[in-house]
Amino acid sequence: MASSSAAARENAPADSVILADRFEIQPQLPLLDLAHAHASAFAAWDSDDPGLPVYALIIEHDLPVREQQLRTLKGTRKPALVQPLGWGPVDWPAAGGRRMAVILTRPAGRRLAEPGQVDLIAIPAKQLLSEFITPFAALLRDLGDMRVTHRNIRPDNLYSDLEKGGGWVLGECFSAPAAYAQSALHETVERAMAMREGRGHGTSADDYYAFGVTLALLAMGGSPLSSLTDDQVIAAKMEQGSYAAIIAGRRPPAELSEILHGLLCDDRDTRWGAQELDNWLLGGRQNPSPPPLESQAGRGFYIGGEEYKTIRTAALALDRNWDLAATLIKDDGLERWVRSCVKDTARADAIVSCRVSAGQNAPRMISDDLLVARTITVLDPNGPLRFRQFSAMPDGFGAALAATTQKPEIARLFLEMISGMLPAFRVGLEQNPKPSLLSLQDLGSMLRRHLNQRGPGYGVERCLYELNPNLQCLSPRVANYLATDIPTLLSAMDAEINNEEPPIDRHIAAFLAARLRDNVDRNLNEIAAASRPADIVLSHLRLLALAQEKVAAPPLPNLCAAFLAQMGPVIDDYGNIPLRKRVSQAAEKAVQQGKLAAFLAIIDNQANRQWDIGNGNRAGARFTKAKAEIKRLISANEHRHLDAEKLGHRWAASLGAIIAATAVAATIYSQMS
Repeated sequence: MASSSAAARENAPADSVILADRFEIQPQLPLLDLAHAHASAFAAWDSDDPGLPVYALIIEHDLPVREQQLRTLKGTRKPALVQPLGWGPVDWPAAGGRRMAVILTRPAGRRLAEPGQVDLIAIPAKQLLSEFITPFAALLRDLGDMRVTHRNIRPDNLYSDLEKGGGWVLGECFSAPAAYAQSALHETVERAMAMREGRGHGTSADDYYAFGVTLALLAMGGSPLSSLTDDQVIAAKMEQGSYAAIIAGRRPPAELSEILHGLLCDDRDTRWGAQELDNWLLGGRQNPSPPPLESQAGRGFYIGGEEYKTIRTAALALDRNWDLAATLIKDDGLERWVRSCVKDTARADAIVSCRVSAGQNAPRMISDDLLVARTITVLDPNGPLRFRQFSAMPDGFGAALAATTQKPEIARLFLEMISGMLPAFRVGLEQNPKPSLLSLQDLGSMLRRHLNQRGPGYGVERCLYELNPNLQCLSPRVANYLATDIPTLLSAMDAEINNEEPPIDRHIAAFLAARLRDNVDRNLNEIAAASRPADIVLSHLRLLALAQEKVAAPPLPNLCAAFLAQMGPVIDDYGNIPLRKRVSQAAEKAVQQGKLAAFLAIIDNQANRQWDIGNGNRAGARFTKAKAEIKRLISANEHRHLDAEKLGHRWAASLGAIIAATAVAATIYSQMS
């Protein structure tokens, strides 16, 4: 295998790109029929299996790919689905940096429809049964057993090789967040209302719905809904029900009427799944009954000049007219309409309660935005959680938040929604919440806990990486490396180290905190509290040393050298000059190994620190004692000078007296003689 990989690299054209020493991607050979709006497709070659047709998708966005689905489906044998063979970042010259590449088996034949195509060629029911319904029913059953959702089922993601005797193949579902490329036509009403990035992984029920929509389009040659906007499609489904809206008064083939009714049921709990579809294929009659449509009020409620006669359509209109919504809610008109015209007293009472901040942990005040968000949630509890331009299903929070990284104003809305405890409010609407709702409450509590802490490693960045376990680190310092794991991140930091500023920014801190299994709160708090240059450098070094040691990352000589260059304040903290010199010399040697923990052990050696502190204390004590002795001696010397001066004065006086007496005596003696 190694020799074939080496040969592949040697024989590859000069402009080819190699992934994992196995796959050769050819940028000079684009495949337009396999490309998406968010991913380009290129010819590729697998050196381990040269006869297998494969192609490469080059991802052209910063959103998380569906890596869990890639891992689960890698190596499986499913003829009706393209298979993932490998993925990872590659240097892509056309992008001026790195891009994520996904290698897939190449489907034979052509697309059944072009992206955005409205009119299709109707396919006979008998052909659909043998070539589409039967094989894809088995595929959906297998995916459901594996707990994998596809979320990308539509005509322009189907490939047919019927001319050569092959079957139909369903295209990829890995290169973007779940349902990112779907139109509202192929999504359930609830998930279609969310922003594209926030539709969520969903369940098998969502795949069966998209399967039903695709079947209807293929059987009838399209649907009038295909030419409408997403909001128009959603409104039509709300008012008429999905089956009636998609069929649009036409008659589908009689032999497919039953299956279409079952798959296009808007009630997820009664929508057909694997068992019902298998029974139908075996000839059993299911007689699905469509769920009753939402009753219309006798008098509609006006929003923005338009009349709405159902609660769900009113909720959608409030969401689309957010600035007007607060006024309509505050003047009690909506509550009165729900109470008197819709005849739903319980929901009207719930609308009134939206204004109240109740409970010990409830938000301190209800802003206009939170009031509107709560009211919409009361009107349409099964829809996405909406907060102005941010809207997502709970299982789509991660990708939706990732989409806001370049839009700070949208990220702020997410923060306000979580701080306002909208997830907990949604759970509180149910007397007996299902486990999925209880998990939403736990999710909201976790996010709120991270958002309430302002230091590095917390905030919206921490939420981003906790919700997206496969998302690359979005720090501008390593953005071109697509670092989805800690070893890659540390290697990128080693390659792009900047000596002018500390190596850890908010994104890197949050990424490490979310990916490390150890509790690093202490390290994060240390970084937040550090103010002295020595403390700042050491706090960053300690966290990175822990990360390198825990994940067995490769040596980081450049990072070690950068830390050494910043160690002046740390080394200067040692008072003993010979020790300071020994530590500096040992640190320089450790840099060559590239092991941050070993480097830290030298720089921040506690035994050396204690010895230096103790030695400094002893030296300080000796200095204090010597200083006192010097002061005493100086003081004593000053006293001796005073005593000598006094003694001199006494001696001088005595001597003067003696001299004077002698002079007087001499004078008297001379006069007497």
